[in-house]
Amino acid sequence: MTLPVQITADQRALVAELAGYGLTWAQIASALKLNVRTLQRHCQEDYDNGKNIAIGMAAGQLYKKVMSGHPASIFFYLKTQAGWKETNKTELTGENGEAIKTEGTVELTDRQIAAISRAFEKEY
Repeated sequence: MTLPVQITADQRALVAELAGYGLTWAQIASALKLNVRTLQRHCQEDYDNGKNIAIGMAAGQLYKKVMSGHPASIFFYLKTQAGWKETNKTELTGENGEAIKTEGTVELTDRQIAAISRAFEKEY
């Protein structure tokens, strides 16, 4: 028979701290030398609180940078919170904006096409 697990206040605080750093349950359990499932059963609230506090602090720092006019932070904020996105459109044209010229095209016979197809179907 196994004894019930006693999670100390220090262990709970460490779970919250490590969760805030982004560690997984498995990594935290390994550090505390406890079973993952046991740790999850006893420390879910500590884990969630640690993550939430860290996310809140990071969001606060981002917001401060946005409000101070930091361009990269503003772009990131608008993309993630306001649905903004960047789009790139590439158009190809020939010389002086004319159509692209295709020269040197080869006309293949049905027999040549069949031979090429057979070559691609071979297993090596």
